[in-house]
Parts: sequence; structure tokens; C-alpha cells
Amino acid sequence: MSGRPANIHSKFRVGQHTGRAIAAIAAAVAVAGYLLVGVLVTIGATPTSLKTPAAFALVLVWSALVAEPIARFWIVSRDVPAVRRSDICQAWTP
Repeated sequence: MSGRPANIHSKFRVGQHTGRAIAAIAAAVAVAGYLLVGVLVTIGATPTSLKTPAAFALVLVWSALVAEPIARFWIVSRDVPAVRRSDICQAWTP
């Protein structure tokens, strides 16, 4: 018990608002890029082959947004007993 922090949230130093802002900006940029490429392809200004990297970037950002909380819960739950793992989910619910 000596190696564990007193608070589960103290393991991660990125502020809650900072993390959400980064996630919102990344999602907005990915969606805007995908929509921009879609409009440019529709009017014929760019080749259709640009839609694939734009869609890949969108899926990559979405995957990162989904995987980050999963990884966070997994890292924190490794250090706590099974009885406390359910408390972690309740403590991180907004």
C-alpha cells in the first residue's frame, strides 16, 4: 500500500478540462477535415482517393477517444483489489 497514491485520480496529471479540450479539438479537426474533403470531392476539386485518408483519420481519432478511458481504467485497476475495482467505475462517473 505504500507505493499507491492516496487518490486514484492523482495518477494522471492531465487536467480534466485540458483532456476534454484536446479531445474536442481533435474530434472537430477530424470531422471538419472529412467534411471538407467530401465537399471538395463532390465539386471535383480533388480526386476521390483523398476520402480514404480522411476517413482513416476520422476513425483513428474516434478510436483514440474510445481507447483512452479503457486504458485509463485498466492501468488504475491493476493496482487495486477486485473489491475496489467496482468503486473505480463509480468514482469516475461524471
